[in-house]
Amino acid sequence: MIFSLGAFEALSQDVGAAADTSAIKIDPPANVVAYDHPGDAGGAIMVEWELSPQDSPEHALILGYEIFRAIYPDGEYESIGVASPGNTSYVDANVRDEHEYIYKVTATSGEGPSAAAISNPATSSPEWINFGMVNLFI
Repeated sequence: MIFSLGAFEALSQDVGAAADTSAIKIDPPANVVAYDHPGDAGGAIMVEWELSPQDSPEHALILGYEIFRAIYPDGEYESIGVASPGNTSYVDANVRDEHEYIYKVTATSGEGPSAAAISNPATSSPEWINFGMVNLFI
């Protein structure tokens, strides 16, 4: 079988185009919400989100989620943790009570991170009564 150089180049370009995954857009998680972690002695904020659409058995493109924290919405965010694919929450147990924090969450794939979804401001405070355990006192 004889191939011309032009045919080989065209075949190489077609194979390269088929293997190119850079065109896959990774959507960020949605509806990021932060709030005081309930029933604790303070010092923790719960961050929750909805999965990226690519975090499903059909797509399986998400490697995890990275959680960032800032003191100001336009301030510098620092990475504080990661969550595995399929997880929709993270507890930031390293905050100071009565200080406001803002969070952003990105979905991570083999192509890098998605755009960030940003939370509302949240403040941690101690809860002296854990209402989930009230029946133990009665």
